[in-house]
Amino acid sequence: MAFFRKAVLVNGATLLGLVIRLGQTVILTRVLGPAGIGQYSLLSSIMMLAGQVCTLGFPASLLYACQHDPANKKRYTVDGLWATLVLGLIGAVILAVVSKTQGGYFGPLSWTACVIGASYVLVTPLSGITRNNLLCTIAARRLSLIAVASTAIPLALVVCLAVAKRLDLTTALAAFVLTSVVRLAMGGWWARREVDLRVQPRLSGVGQLAWMGVRLSGTDVMVLLNSTLNIMMLKALAADFDGIGYFSRGQQLAMAVVMASQAVLPLLFSRWAALPEAQIARSFELVMRFLATLSAAVLVVMCVSSRALIVVLYGERFLPAVMPMVILLPGTVFFLLSKVATQLLGSRGLPEVSVGILALATGINVALSWVLIPSLGIQGAAVASTVGNLVLLIALMAVMRTRYGVRWARCLWLTRADYRGMIKQLHWNGNRVRESQGRLLQV
Repeated sequence: MAFFRKAVLVNGATLLGLVIRLGQTVILTRVLGPAGIGQYSLLSSIMMLAGQVCTLGFPASLLYACQHDPANKKRYTVDGLWATLVLGLIGAVILAVVSKTQGGYFGPLSWTACVIGASYVLVTPLSGITRNNLLCTIAARRLSLIAVASTAIPLALVVCLAVAKRLDLTTALAAFVLTSVVRLAMGGWWARREVDLRVQPRLSGVGQLAWMGVRLSGTDVMVLLNSTLNIMMLKALAADFDGIGYFSRGQQLAMAVVMASQAVLPLLFSRWAALPEAQIARSFELVMRFLATLSAAVLVVMCVSSRALIVVLYGERFLPAVMPMVILLPGTVFFLLSKVATQLLGSRGLPEVSVGILALATGINVALSWVLIPSLGIQGAAVASTVGNLVLLIALMAVMRTRYGVRWARCLWLTRADYRGMIKQLHWNGNRVRESQGRLLQV
């Protein structure tokens, strides 16, 4: 299967997963209300950030190591699994204790909710190890099945809980963690032949993965921090779960622009890691054109229908989310295009460049949030996020132009030649499938 068809398959499955996840979000929002969904959004943001920080980027370093040294893929997988398991357990314990003892910030929580939330820190990085094992060979069909199943099963749980009137913050967190549990179960089953638990983890191998993981995860941590920072600062500066609930719903819909397009990015890491440098600029420009065109179309539709979307999905109680959503929409496009550049730099062994630029953008986001949130509230947080993402994109594109000769004008929209090339590739691969089926029938 050609790379473009694999990207279409994975993107299509992720888009379906996005629709399913949206259904789950609608139910959670309507049942929990503004304050409840605000507390849920704060906790889930902290959980995701903790899961990224505490495992030192072992899932990302595993993908990098397997791409550059495929002969030792099994040994890297074992080293990464054991290290992630130990670090995940430590991180889970710390998060459970902190979330329970810091009730002034996180809100009232039972020990059950704290333990369920903390388990995310253990399960999610392990599921990342198994998923990246599949990414090494770009197993598009299996990745697509995981994307759909890991959203459909939690949705079924949420529906059952809502019907039984048992859906609250604790059970909502359980459904959130279930997504990673399904990914781990499916990815682990398909990757089981790559795991030999009789092999002892090597200290040198763990150290090698940790060093690269820290370099690569610096980018991932800063990306995640940049996207969740505003929710955490809203709680620190406004201390209002209702406001966080409105902001998070606007952000959730705005991020649909990114979620529908970004599934291709891990595939690009695998492709770009082995691509000759002379071909990097052309490949990068094509990807940017594709994502920019797709995102622009989604952006226009969502801006025009923002009020209707909020009312239909969440109800009139959440109308205050409309303005943050409209402000955040351009910023999410900037964020998506920036992730393409950080993915390229990481695949070429230059994650530190991304980390430095992300730190600059995050600093601008923090400074603007500190100034704007007290006076403008959730609208101020949205403005700070969008401006920070614009600075991020401009700085990364300057690096792309300097280092790889990328031309900005060739990254804006798809050309007729691009459309003809994509249609031709899809048609050619479709003919190959039909020819193969015909040979099978003849036999």
